Amino acid sequence: MIHPRYWLKHASVRRAIRNYPLYDVLHKQAERTLGEERVQDNFAYFMGVRLERLAFFRSWLRTNFLIDVDLDGDGLRKVSRWVDACGGALIPHEPNRQAIFEGYHPSWESEYAGYNVIVDIGIFLGEYLIAKRPQLFWEIYRGHELEPDCFDSTDYLKPCLGGMPRLWKSFPLMTGYGAVRNSRYLALIRNYSASGDILLGMAKSTLYRSRLPDGTGAIVLGDSSNEPL
Repeated sequence: MIHPRYWLKHASVRRAIRNYPLYDVLHKQAERTLGEERVQDNFAYFMGVRLERLAFFRSWLRTNFLIDVDLDGDGLRKVSRWVDACGGALIPHEPNRQAIFEGYHPSWESEYAGYNVIVDIGIFLGEYLIAKRPQLFWEIYRGHELEPDCFDSTDYLKPCLGGMPRLWKSFPLMTGYGAVRNSRYLALIRNYSASGDILLGMAKSTLYRSRLPDGTGAIVLGDSSNEPL
């Protein structure tokens, strides 16, 4: 049950998403079930609309919630706080939410319109990381034979960030979904384990792993929690 202190926040989100623009990929199936040509079609669509959607998302936050966000650390913190406080209203309370996000069905309209916002949260996060680390870039996640489970994952053949050492990848879209799902747990009356700042944690981890401290490509593994945004 949603805690009463979240009722007004969630109601305002549900009003604001009524006419949110549809993330209208050509092939509305999980990409891991598609052939290469259709995977490329969906990725080309993503690349073609991402900056337009980013601009809309920023304008939408400003218009509906009086939150002005830039692609910097302060902007990311504002988006993270908004997701933790309000993001739980973006997804219905049903068990197959991840399948809906992965496969685009039922259509992301009406009660499912919040899934479009989740994509744009991921776009904001990804574009922030690219602005901070210009060597990063969007690409299709192809997995790796050393990790065979990845070929059945929600991320497989969806957009991810490449350009990191050791073939590491970063998954802003799935992180956006995870942060919203976590926000729904945060809003419950009985919340035993959920904590916030999912977006910040992923951003710090990606920034930490993608920096080359001495210019030689050396990697230092350790705690990323103190990585500056």
